Amino acid sequence: MPSETTCSAYYSMFTKNTSFINSFHAWLVGVVDGDGSFYFSKTKKNTWTFCFKIGQSKYNLRLLYFVKKMLGVGSVSVTDSKDFCAEYRIRNINHIHDIILPIFDKEPLRTSKQYLYELFRKSLKVYLDTNLSTYEKEKLLDYYKSQSQSIPEDYISPVWEDCTEVNVDLYRSMKVISKEWLVGFTEAEGSFYLVKRDLHGWYILLRLHRKR
Repeated sequence: MPSETTCSAYYSMFTKNTSFINSFHAWLVGVVDGDGSFYFSKTKKNTWTFCFKIGQSKYNLRLLYFVKKMLGVGSVSVTDSKDFCAEYRIRNINHIHDIILPIFDKEPLRTSKQYLYELFRKSLKVYLDTNLSTYEKEKLLDYYKSQSQSIPEDYISPVWEDCTEVNVDLYRSMKVISKEWLVGFTEAEGSFYLVKRDLHGWYILLRLHRKR
């Protein structure tokens, strides 16, 4: 895509620092669990488009540009609407396949948004599969798209399969929730507030993502 940059030297500086990259990826997944999305659809010309997106308020542009700098691809845009929204997007399917999928395959989403990612991943793999006929691709893509319209009520991200409402404890939770992920998710869905001079608060708002 002409509007998207290519891999930067900035990202390459840190690729050998495994600890730094792992921390960045865990933080990024936390942000995406809160304010990210994976979207694919058929256009009026019967072609398929794929998009990875993170939305933020306009005053958080630095966060989006940081992600863009780290990943080395994508574009940042600001809407002219009254809500002052900004978005980081990747629409180049090769960039999504080569850069985004490996991150989220290694570091799964903790929320039910993982369900949508799995359908997104399957769809992109089908779209790029040269061994499938056009008919086979269309049939599978239409099916995955229909499945993405709502999330099953009983769906839970696979990362929680060792943690249930009955046996969840600190040890099991720490295997799933890292500090980096928690900071990233707080960037998206958390809030710090002061009720009185001696009463401070912090909370996370988690909405049910049943429909796109």
